[in-house]
Amino acid sequence: MAASGPTEAGLPPPPAMNTEPESKRGKLRLVASPDGASDSVSLMASKFVPGISVIAPPLAGALGMRTRTFLAIQLAASALWSAAGLALGMAFQAQIGLGLRTLREWGSSALLLLMVPAAAWMAWRVGRSLLTARWLAATGVGGRSC
Repeated sequence: MAASGPTEAGLPPPPAMNTEPESKRGKLRLVASPDGASDSVSLMASKFVPGISVIAPPLAGALGMRTRTFLAIQLAASALWSAAGLALGMAFQAQIGLGLRTLREWGSSALLLLMVPAAAWMAWRVGRSLLTARWLAATGVGGRSC
């Protein structure tokens, strides 16, 4: 006789469904806070963290943040991000100028000097990937079970 359910087939039972209303589960926050005051700080900080800036707008919408509030925070965060970039450029102005002058003096030799290590790194990565794929195929690890 064929097994009719997950427990009869030797599988664990499915997880129980959560029947609590959404208001009792709590809300997901970028930075947890009981009153939600850190949402604006989290949105401002998300401008400076790669990856987080992609999920911040949908997350703000899911949390019920008003459009005006979101736009005001994003405007302030963008201004802060731009100011930080300008400040870094001003702080390292002499070093950036020296680097650009050196590149101008060296000409195409500088390009070759930069491209050789980059090409070597790319070749190493491709070789490592091919070796990993060969090892996975030989051992059967990560293979398809269907």
